[in-house]
Amino acid sequence: MLLVAVSMNKKKTKLFSMKMLLIQSAALVLSCLDYGNAVLTGLPGYLYNRLQSVLNAAARSIAGVRRSNHITDTLASFHWLKARERIQFKLATVVYRSLNGTAPSYLAADLRRLADVPSRRRLRSSLTHQLDVRQSQ
Repeated sequence: MLLVAVSMNKKKTKLFSMKMLLIQSAALVLSCLDYGNAVLTGLPGYLYNRLQSVLNAAARSIAGVRRSNHITDTLASFHWLKARERIQFKLATVVYRSLNGTAPSYLAADLRRLADVPSRRRLRSSLTHQLDVRQSQ
């Protein structure tokens, strides 16, 4: 097993395995990205590119890949989605859980199917799987 010395300060040094460093850095980067998925939805492309560069830098530092090498295979080996896809997946998961009753009640209360809204039952839009999202106050 390969151990890596990490200097905590001038006097203390801890030894970590590469697997432990992978887990810690992945948890840090991905939790920061996942924190505000609802806010990050619909960002301009250049901001998605910035988020993607953070993910790429984390993957490069974990895997020891040079900046000139392609990162797509490294991301796939870690089972990481790209930034835009990850945000869409997390938001879709929250919506799915809200509609199926496994999300917290404060999330499920804000989503309704258009077919369940009395004033829209006779419209063609009620036949689709669209949602009515209540605006926050």
